[in-house]
Amino acid sequence: MDVKKNESAPPEDALSQLGEDLRGLRRAQGLTLDDLAVASGKSVSFISKIERGQARPSVTTLQELAGALGVPVGWFLKQTVLSLPRNVPMWCVPTDVVS
Repeated sequence: MDVKKNESAPPEDALSQLGEDLRGLRRAQGLTLDDLAVASGKSVSFISKIERGQARPSVTTLQELAGALGVPVGWFLKQTVLSLPRNVPMWCVPTDVVS
């Protein structure tokens, strides 16, 4: 059976980049995983998986993390969009990120 890859899923390197950016921002603000978990309402385990590129956060999750970190949700996308391969459809990228 031929299994087709989910073309709407972000590439693995983009997930890794998003996770690295999240970790960097969290640490720059002097927050622990536990601090961010409490502030965002997400579990330490889930945030850790995002930071390691092992979880695909929803837009809602990114909004909650962004709110807890005091940045607009677009911050995550602005950090990640440059690492996306050229074949990612531009409709996947919010218009406030592409200028």
